[in-house]
Amino acid sequence: MLVNDIYMKLTFWGVRGSIPVPGESTVKFGGNTSCYSIETGKHFIILDAGSGIRNLGKEISRKVFIIFFSHLHHDHHQGLPFFKWMYSPDCLINMYSPLRMNRSLSSILKTELFDSPMFPVLLNDTKSKKIIEEVSTTESIRLLDIHTKKDLKAVFGKKWEEINEIYPSLENLHTKVHFSHPKLPKETAVVDVCENLSHPQNGTFFYKITEHKTGKKIVYATDTEPFKGGDFNLIKFSQGADILIHDSQFTEKQYYSRGFVVQGFGHSDYKSAVEVGFAAGVKNLVLTHFDPNNSDTVVEKMEKDAKAYAKELGAKLNVIAAREGTSLEI
Repeated sequence: MLVNDIYMKLTFWGVRGSIPVPGESTVKFGGNTSCYSIETGKHFIILDAGSGIRNLGKEISRKVFIIFFSHLHHDHHQGLPFFKWMYSPDCLINMYSPLRMNRSLSSILKTELFDSPMFPVLLNDTKSKKIIEEVSTTESIRLLDIHTKKDLKAVFGKKWEEINEIYPSLENLHTKVHFSHPKLPKETAVVDVCENLSHPQNGTFFYKITEHKTGKKIVYATDTEPFKGGDFNLIKFSQGADILIHDSQFTEKQYYSRGFVVQGFGHSDYKSAVEVGFAAGVKNLVLTHFDPNNSDTVVEKMEKDAKAYAKELGAKLNVIAAREGTSLEI
């Protein structure tokens, strides 16, 4: 089924947390770290650039990409140097992340990811065009359906020629504005941001992609730890979403273990994910960011137990565990 004005498409490229774990025990759900894509109309959005982005780059060909980073821990950007479109002179890659500890995404990529001795290719030596920015909770990204120079002028005014020069294609045009800014001409969808402070050391961002025409919403909430009574900010942010992608690193037994204590690691158990999905009234809950020690057998049982728990709560909630290489259409 093709994605068009009716369908949004979510694809899982990497659903593992912490470190890639390829092997026999992770064949069913996958061993690559965090990477997801959302297609809405002409737009193609990437959420995080863990090792899963390598396969995304092998299968998807576009001239313009938009990547949103939830945060900059290693498992959420480690695949970027192996994303083949970073090296294409015909490609423009837009990257957005939270600003943390006064360190910009650009400086981190230049000094920690694309730099010797960690990696042999410098960021400035990759061939693609890049727009690297921070985004804050007071801002939103507006996705635009632009076909002509007249459309460009209507949205960007005097800056239209500059935009036309930068973008090799109009397929993924967007702009960053204050979240309260009125809807723009040619705006078809919006990406909103919510801050999450439960993950060490500097928290993460949740993202919500909303189509204007259909009202469909997908929320991405990884690397988050539960609060007593539920995460009220996340519940409000994801209210009525069609899909909530939620961190489920641990089983309930692992999360409450008194042996190897994981409380404070900034991750959730599947029950907490179900409780948030139920309280927010979402239609579909996707469990993800599985612990590298959890085999397919463990994740499969987690999925089964999460479904049972949702039924126990009386939730009209479809629960699935994310499987690398599969897609959902809404």
